[in-house]
Amino acid sequence: MPLASIPFKSPAAFDLPSAVSEPIREARQDEAAHAALELLSQLDAGDAMAIAFVDARGGMRLEAVYGATPDAERALREWNWDLEAALSSQDAFGKAVLEAHPVLFMGDLHRDDTGPLAPSFKAYLLGHASQAALGFLYAYPLPGPADKAVGALIIHRTLAAGPLNHDQPAIVQAIALLLGEAATL
Repeated sequence: MPLASIPFKSPAAFDLPSAVSEPIREARQDEAAHAALELLSQLDAGDAMAIAFVDARGGMRLEAVYGATPDAERALREWNWDLEAALSSQDAFGKAVLEAHPVLFMGDLHRDDTGPLAPSFKAYLLGHASQAALGFLYAYPLPGPADKAVGALIIHRTLAAGPLNHDQPAIVQAIALLLGEAATL
């Protein structure tokens, strides 16, 4: 299957218990991002996840990264979080921020493809192979005022792990909303 980007409608946000939502809601932006990734990792939401916010200059700032392996974490840290470049190249992060709605990327990844993945993340997924299945790469915008994205949450799941399931999409949506609030404080 060719690499495809599929915009999708998020489910209604899960009603998180206050013991879970309040620490994220009341934290500084950087602490909120780290707390959110900790929660998502406990829920086994993805093997590689990152949160970045639009900064005061209109650029991007990587705030928190989670990788189930050191290679996964390094690949996300090395992603070019330059918003202007992301928007012009239509990478996963830029696409979520630009379009202000969630996007799912899936399909086969080939070494010579250009597209929605940063070279570091593509190299991590391919390893030494010339092609591999991407799995499921979700790019959730962090909604701010007037439905303008103030950042994005990237979640990667392997093909073996399957797509987000059960309550996970609604929980991710709830966390994206909380992070959007944290970005505007």
